[in-house]
Amino acid sequence: MTSEVMIDIETIDVTPKAVVLSVASMMFNQKEGASLTSTYYKKLELQPQFDIGRTISERTIMWWMEQDAEVRNEAFGIQRFPVDKVLKGLAKNCAGARNIWANGPMFDIIILEDLARDFGVFSDLEEAWKFYQTRDLRTLKDEAGLDRTWAPESIPDKVNFGKHHPVTDCYIQIEALRAAREILPLAGM
Repeated sequence: MTSEVMIDIETIDVTPKAVVLSVASMMFNQKEGASLTSTYYKKLELQPQFDIGRTISERTIMWWMEQDAEVRNEAFGIQRFPVDKVLKGLAKNCAGARNIWANGPMFDIIILEDLARDFGVFSDLEEAWKFYQTRDLRTLKDEAGLDRTWAPESIPDKVNFGKHHPVTDCYIQIEALRAAREILPLAGM
């Protein structure tokens, strides 16, 4: 069965020009679920994003301030990597996937593609996925009647880094996709 990829990002704005804190991608297939060995996670350097005019919003910052200290410390902590290298690594992890899923491609994918353009590495993402390969989990969950906050009963320790961590979110989103597909069996999925 051909692999697919789930992507999740954390940001400090909700516009296409948002500063991206972190990104994760996780390979999976419908039958076996998430491939924990094919997971990519990096935190991006922030200053270069500020320097080229990427945006933050007071509302999003306030939302982050309402999260647990542990969640904030992970999201805003140090040990960050150059944006272009992170995006190239993401592209490499997604290469060859049949579909690229995100909870909402109009958020995650649009922001990542805009960021890649700003840092001169859009061609790397363009090689990893084509516009027609991006898929929207939020719509599928809605069609299947799954609540917006649906989550599996348990999360393996290997991917359970807490709320608003892109690796954990990828795993939850993969399991939601698998559940939605069970409810709505679609040809070829």
